[in-house]
Amino acid sequence: MKRWLSSLLCLTLVCGATPVLGSAHLFAEGADYEAELWSPVEIKLTSTVSYDNAYTDAELDAVFTHEDGTVIKTPGFWDGGQNWAVRFSPTKTGVWTYTTTCSNAEDTGLMTSGTVKAVPSAGSTDTAKHGFVRLSDNKRYFVYDDGTPFFWLGDTNWQAPECVAWDESNYPYNENGSMLKEEVDNRVAKGFTVYQTYFSCKGGEQGLKSYWVTTGRKIRPDVFRSRVDKMFEYIHNSGMVIALGFGLHSGTPNLLKEDQLLRFVRYCMARYSCYNIVWITGQEITDTKDSLTKGKTCMDVWMDTAELTAELDGYHHPQGAHMYPMTMTDARALRLYSADWHNVWILQGGHGGKTQPKSFYRSYYVLPNVKPVIEGEANYEEINCGGFTGYNAPRYCAWKSIMCGCAGFTYGVSGIWASCYSTTRRTGWFNGKGGSYSYEPWYMGLNKPGSYEVMYMKNFFETLPDWTTLVPRFNDTHYASFAADDDKLVSSSEDGKTFVCYFFNGDQSTGTLLKLAAGQTYTAMWYNPLTGKFLPADVSVNGTIAQLPQKPDKADWALVVTCEQMRKSIKTEKPYEDLSSRGSAVTGSAVTPAKVTAIGGISYNNKQVMVDLTANLYDNDASTLWRPFADRVSQTILYDLGDAHKLTHIIIAPAEKTTLPRYRIEGSNDGKDWTIIVNRTDLPAVKDGNNVSEPLAGDFRYVKVLLLVADDITEAEAKASNLEYYYNEYTKSYYYRTAITGITVYSDGVSDIRPADTDTADDAGSKAAKSNTVPVVVMAVAAVAAVAGVAVYALKPKKKP
Repeated sequence: MKRWLSSLLCLTLVCGATPVLGSAHLFAEGADYEAELWSPVEIKLTSTVSYDNAYTDAELDAVFTHEDGTVIKTPGFWDGGQNWAVRFSPTKTGVWTYTTTCSNAEDTGLMTSGTVKAVPSAGSTDTAKHGFVRLSDNKRYFVYDDGTPFFWLGDTNWQAPECVAWDESNYPYNENGSMLKEEVDNRVAKGFTVYQTYFSCKGGEQGLKSYWVTTGRKIRPDVFRSRVDKMFEYIHNSGMVIALGFGLHSGTPNLLKEDQLLRFVRYCMARYSCYNIVWITGQEITDTKDSLTKGKTCMDVWMDTAELTAELDGYHHPQGAHMYPMTMTDARALRLYSADWHNVWILQGGHGGKTQPKSFYRSYYVLPNVKPVIEGEANYEEINCGGFTGYNAPRYCAWKSIMCGCAGFTYGVSGIWASCYSTTRRTGWFNGKGGSYSYEPWYMGLNKPGSYEVMYMKNFFETLPDWTTLVPRFNDTHYASFAADDDKLVSSSEDGKTFVCYFFNGDQSTGTLLKLAAGQTYTAMWYNPLTGKFLPADVSVNGTIAQLPQKPDKADWALVVTCEQMRKSIKTEKPYEDLSSRGSAVTGSAVTPAKVTAIGGISYNNKQVMVDLTANLYDNDASTLWRPFADRVSQTILYDLGDAHKLTHIIIAPAEKTTLPRYRIEGSNDGKDWTIIVNRTDLPAVKDGNNVSEPLAGDFRYVKVLLLVADDITEAEAKASNLEYYYNEYTKSYYYRTAITGITVYSDGVSDIRPADTDTADDAGSKAAKSNTVPVVVMAVAAVAAVAGVAVYALKPKKKP
């Protein structure tokens, strides 16, 4: 479709120009530029015409042609003053020639030609080694350009270009000066592969400089250059894919007219289509309210926007659209299904319910025109919207969506998804009073339990013989006797050699598997979604039928039954042992911790001075209290004992008139590989200052106390009690408050174990950013290394005689 946005190509070269992305090489003989494969080179240009508003008055495009005939077309962009530029990432080694044209034929400065020599990448990220992400040949999932499978594990950070700080951070530990870097480093270290965001087009929500001089009419290239470019370059160099949209539901089409939005799309594509991208068009584009453009709904405008994106994208990145929750029978979903540009489903399971039913995902999976299905938004962890959004929510949704055929899952968590910066001033969508969707600021959301548990989920599937061959069996009882149960899921390979089950039913029941491959010897293992470790499972196989044992306990468990070799080495754990029978008598001596981390109790006062209550946990003063900033959400308290100790006991002392919610206690020797020591997640809260005294066992350096989400109580119960309670005006809910006078760990002395001095998971991201690398994290199932800071190279142009 051709629009008023010209598809003419325009660009010109300035001799002696230097690149802005990455570092410069010496130029290649016979070429004007040299660039590494999959890394952008920037070609700078100077206009010979002075425009009143260069953003709207001219269009710049380029065509890059490889020596084998491959063509990539891309728009260029105005970069302030007389400056213009084109960015290009070669997708093949060899020589590329480029030609440039401009919509203004009189602007000879924007008409040129030249060559780029593409050389193999020296980078170590998956993008550098394998290329941009594309659809697999069967269109069920994603692969890198060389065919290597790509598992989509995303993190949601809506409106990051406006709301996430690039050169500012209030992260309490190991400050690296950048909110964006801290978030990206943390997620990469956990194996996340996708950074999901969009432009709101409002600009400046967080007090950051707006990228508009006049909204929709005149852009500020200096803000893109100094902030947004650096953010996206950092994400790309970390190895993450950018899932990018250009606005949100009715908000953007009611801020900008369609021609203004299309112009903005063109501008953003010129700057960022050179990266490893999946286009999500915008958030919830299926909004049918009227737009600012007369006679068109918001969805009409977004459909036109998506069509333009496909037209301008010379790399043919995967393209979908973030949707409202709906099944395939919805007219809006059918409209997307029939669109030529649409080749990926970016679903929204929504928030509040436990999970979407199997039929929700099945309605998309079984369509004749196959497209990868992504669960792009479901039950963000601990957002303030009521319903099922607590500790278990993202884990259940992640497992269910993948088991129902999704090619990936995007996680979200309070604070980060809404880009909340502080605990006092309005930043992102946070107003400090619990009246918005986010309870907490971004730094409290970095290491919520769900961020580890979705990592374990991804590790599990990547450890299987081949997760890309699994077929979801939905409610088909020909494959499993329990398939009709919505809380019990099964998928299997077509040849019947591998079966995977996920049970998140509230009891221990399982069932029978059918259609196993005859004559094969099978191995079965339970997988703990809370720790990322395996347990042997006693499965009885008779011909093509397998009788499954009960779950190890009432929590959720995954099970793999296979006659094939696992792809990666696995870590195992012993079955959980309840130690309460040993009694509450304290043995051993109190251990003075080397460090305690309890980020949920760190906030900022009205003068933006940090208030840290962490020391109140171990100061042996019953009059000082540790209180979490937010009453509703889970809290992680991490004791570093300095050395591995022979643990014997722990005492947790809640303050009077408060409650201690359900909890779990874990031990580790490297801050990454955890063992559950005490699990009280199925017991009621401990009320009114009653101390918790728990026997411990094992030799560990780190002890983690995980306090789970406070349970809802009725108004009558709250007001009749003498306990402190909190009323949430937004959800009309009541919860008891939590405060702790102290936590004391006891041991029989230092253990013979001498683990290497490693960063804890809470600190790893920050320290990595300081050294420009992301640390290697030993995952629960396999060792995974992710390295950030890979250079993006470009050559200085040849000097002309």
